[in-house]
Amino acid sequence: MSEAANISATFSFPELFPAKFPRPRFEIGANVQWARVPDPDYGLVLGVFYTREASCQIAGLHYLILLDRNSPSSAICQHDFAFEDDLEPVSSEDKHD
Repeated sequence: MSEAANISATFSFPELFPAKFPRPRFEIGANVQWARVPDPDYGLVLGVFYTREASCQIAGLHYLILLDRNSPSSAICQHDFAFEDDLEPVSSEDKHD
């Protein structure tokens, strides 16, 4: 048996861990774009996670976004992270082709 198989992980929550998580505004698979910018990136929500001030300037829900191949930044990156308040749903009027 390998040594790794005998290791048991201990898990504990940080002191500032919230008692209740906020409900995510966007579901995995949702089409979103960055809000309040002139030429926004857009893509698909791949994941959502919670961060707190010790690891990020803003505590709360953050999203992992798979950028659409036609999104403005797709030439330099395939994925990006966004704070929930920086995203908005892609509406039918905003559909990017």
